[in-house]
Amino acid sequence: MVDWEAASRQSDLRLWRAMFWIHIVLLVLGIVSLLLVIFGSEGNPNPWALVPGIAIVVMVAILLPNSYKKWQSNR
Repeated sequence: MVDWEAASRQSDLRLWRAMFWIHIVLLVLGIVSLLLVIFGSEGNPNPWALVPGIAIVVMVAILLPNSYKKWQSNR
């Protein structure tokens, strides 16, 4: 007999683990894009070019702790 509750918990664990690592990757990409804009423009960055990178970093920084908590609570 299949234990659907255990299968559901395992699926939730995989989902939140994947979400956690996706957030980590997005955070790294956001930081790298900020650094490329800052250092790639020879010390005179266009402030509007920084907005997407800053938005990614801020959103991920807000969502990352929640993703980590859900992942740990489902373990």
